Amino acid sequence: MKSKKKIILVTIKGVNPKKDYRFFYFRSILDYDLVVDQFCISIKTCSVLFFHNMKYVLSLEGVYMYFLKKGSIIIIGSIFLSLGINLFLTPYKILDGGIVGLALILNYLYNLKVGLMIIILSMPIFIVAWFRYRAYFYNSLHGLLFSSFIIDLLKPFRSFVHISAIFSSVLGGIFVGIGIGLMLRYHTSTGGTDLIAQFISVKSGVNVGIVIFLIDVTVILLGGVLISANTLLLSIITLLVVGITTSLITRKIVHT
Repeated sequence: MKSKKKIILVTIKGVNPKKDYRFFYFRSILDYDLVVDQFCISIKTCSVLFFHNMKYVLSLEGVYMYFLKKGSIIIIGSIFLSLGINLFLTPYKILDGGIVGLALILNYLYNLKVGLMIIILSMPIFIVAWFRYRAYFYNSLHGLLFSSFIIDLLKPFRSFVHISAIFSSVLGGIFVGIGIGLMLRYHTSTGGTDLIAQFISVKSGVNVGIVIFLIDVTVILLGGVLISANTLLLSIITLLVVGITTSLITRKIVHT
């Protein structure tokens, strides 16, 4: 027997539904109410979903497909990020920027696990996100945890590739940029400064890849001072490639 159609009221915190075009009523084939609030969706099991670019799912099948697609992007993006770090960056003590770069600095200086350090360094940012950007918190938490796990899991791959340092910095930048860019397109990330970059990008309208690039410059300069001039030079190459790759992948993101 077909389930009774119901009207769904989509609401967004801080916006007047009578004056803002982003509020809509939809018909659904679901047999229970679907309420969207603060860019999140709850469906009986309290599952949380972020609807980017104001694209709303109107059926349970659509919700499942969204989760499947987003989950697949997180897995693929995390693998690219992890391979970029372990295959190309760490063999020559090359840095990425942001929280990943800080975690790499700690790894090079004290042999601490990169993935674990990413989680620890991201905690203050996620605490702020919990109180001020709850949707970003939910949508980046799984990206942070899974990518950090994969980074440490693929650590044995560090000795698999043997190429020159310059080529390694370029390829590492491409892989890391692809990983970050894919996740950012679906409004998830590895957390840390990627998360900050999303906040700034939403507020300013500046491409998220450019914001990440500016934040990352500070990190690699610090790494150059603490590690070596060679690390600084190679990291600049990587940073440029990461910024360009991320910008290309995220260029079609439209902020509302």
